Amino acid sequence: YAGSVIRTHSNTANVFTVNGNMPCEFRNLRIDANIYVSYDRTSGSAIYVAGTPNRKTIVSDCIIYGHPTGLTFNDVAEFLIFNTNVENFVNYGILIKSASAPDSGGGQIIKCLISGPTSGENYGIIWNSGGGFFISNTSIIKSQYGILLNITDGNTVNIAIRNNTIENQHGASITMFRASGSYTVGNIQIQDNEFGIYGDATTAITCSTAG
Repeated sequence: YAGSVIRTHSNTANVFTVNGNMPCEFRNLRIDANIYVSYDRTSGSAIYVAGTPNRKTIVSDCIIYGHPTGLTFNDVAEFLIFNTNVENFVNYGILIKSASAPDSGGGQIIKCLISGPTSGENYGIIWNSGGGFFISNTSIIKSQYGILLNITDGNTVNIAIRNNTIENQHGASITMFRASGSYTVGNIQIQDNEFGIYGDATTAITCSTAG
């Protein structure tokens, strides 16, 4: 896959920005940071989608390499990320939130590779809000945290993390955290995953709250 190559020379800009609520699809692309600027990029995503909320966003058969954030779904209630590699990101592999519809729609990440840095504060997948959220048959390698579930925008239910490989994090493989407030997530299922604990990682799954 990744038949068309798109390369950015900007240190800050998103490569693709979608603002609106209509469905959008990205398929069969390689989206690179230029080899000479990839480590100097300070902000920006390969793909940035925002709405109130946006629905039915699809990213499939793509390779995304060298960006501060691979995919940013900022107020996206329904999405599918399939058969896509997000590699060598700086801060976030995939960032997901749906502030205007925190218990609506649903999102899936299926058959992907999320591979991050070996040091620093970074996250393979960070989820803040949305309807049902499902990760399956995906490899999440390196980063400080493989998956961070940090509810910020409203109560919701149904998160399933199944049949994944989550390994070589230097913090924790899965962290469930509430920074503030009293929002809750019901019915979290973590099943049939492989955890590899290496380096200075202390645990596979952590749960904590500061609120």
